[in-house]
Amino acid sequence: MKSTYKLIGAFWDRRETSEIATLPITPYDPCYPDVSTEKCLFDLLEYKRSIKLTMLLALEREEDLAEIALRLKDCNKVAICLDYIPLSHGTVHVSFYRLRVAQAIKALMKALPAETHICIMLPEEGMHAA
Repeated sequence: MKSTYKLIGAFWDRRETSEIATLPITPYDPCYPDVSTEKCLFDLLEYKRSIKLTMLLALEREEDLAEIALRLKDCNKVAICLDYIPLSHGTVHVSFYRLRVAQAIKALMKALPAETHICIMLPEEGMHAA
């Protein structure tokens, strides 16, 4: 194999997984601004942000994860928005998807302070699985 080939998702190989079933699942809430949103007056009472699952799964380096954790480190609540759900119902596809989601969530949980409340947010109404 050519040494310059890039294997997408290799960053997640052999990483720890979390028990996804223990995380609360919440309906879509537009009051969770995106992770890229700067801190503002609305954050005085409760500092919360959301991050798209596809953004987490697209990470390729430890530094990228550290950058996201730095943006989220002061948040009281972080929602991981399920913006991607595979259409395939094949057991291999589904188990691989669940593995990667569990690895991404565990990595985010380890990078954030222990008191940060993390939940899984359902997609916005009208969003379709990819």
